[in-house]
Amino acid sequence: MTLTGHRVESYRVELLTSGEASLGDIDGVTGGSLSWDASADLPGGGSISLLDLGENIDYSAGRVRVWWQVAGEPEWPLGVYVMAAPTEAHSGAGVARDISLIDKLAVPRDSALTATFQVAKGANIVAAAVSVLTGIGEVRVAATESSKTLTNAMTWDPGTSRLTVINDLLAAAAYAGLWTDRFGQYRIEPYVEPAQRAVTWEFEEGESAIHSPDWQYELDLWSASNTVILTSQADDAGTVYRSVAIDNNPASPTSTVSMGRTLNPIVQEGVEASSQADLNAQAARMLLDASNVAGKINVSHAAVPVWYGDVVRFASGGRDELASIARMSLELKPGALVGAEWRQVR
Repeated sequence: MTLTGHRVESYRVELLTSGEASLGDIDGVTGGSLSWDASADLPGGGSISLLDLGENIDYSAGRVRVWWQVAGEPEWPLGVYVMAAPTEAHSGAGVARDISLIDKLAVPRDSALTATFQVAKGANIVAAAVSVLTGIGEVRVAATESSKTLTNAMTWDPGTSRLTVINDLLAAAAYAGLWTDRFGQYRIEPYVEPAQRAVTWEFEEGESAIHSPDWQYELDLWSASNTVILTSQADDAGTVYRSVAIDNNPASPTSTVSMGRTLNPIVQEGVEASSQADLNAQAARMLLDASNVAGKINVSHAAVPVWYGDVVRFASGGRDELASIARMSLELKPGALVGAEWRQVR
């Protein structure tokens, strides 16, 4: 898949059942937009506009999958979304509807516990997280198995979001938070720092470039942190783990060496961790996330099959470096460019 040179683009919106079986494409779609933010509780969302052609659309339980295609290349999905807040505009031409699209993480987020919920000490952490998700009917789950177990029981009060329960469990195993991929599948897997991720796409200047020559770089020193201190809950034997992660890399512009001081320290107590190694991993991840906010690249490029959190190579204007995708936005219109914010990978 090259996707360079002259491009003829199209998109379609596929209607799905609540179980995500296809009901065919929605006719009458006239436009829309999508955006993604890797740091948000619900990373994806947007809207579509359509002319009502009498189709039977279940806005309450149905879902949609958006597809993008460049002629001559395989199409790729832009996520699966639940629908909300359809509005109607009546005119002589018929009924026009604007439909909000919400990341399907909204399903576990909006599912609240109705009673106190506990996962027992010694329970397999990943299996428990999967069980919470499948327990509300979400079966399209890809989970990396693990033998890690809880060192203490974990308890949540009534009213707690099941997404919170899942993410609390995954954090204890040094896993990434629950997310959905481009195909709409829930993903449960260990956290991999950006520097260790495979490069998904390479954006290079030149005749075959698919990014705009107009782009910006921002170094926001004051948003970063260079020190993380975590203390775990005590287990039954009274063991407490403590982890300190410090960015002391002279090449890092926000390190204690470069700044000459501690910057915005992150201190948390009572952290659930299954071992000292997992607490260390949590601290290292927090430090990495907190330091990577500093270097930002804002760029526009032609649509390609990448996703938030992916790592790309950017070689343009004298720079040649890796960056992770923090934000994207795309108008559902052939020829539209993706507006992106990338974070430098250190």
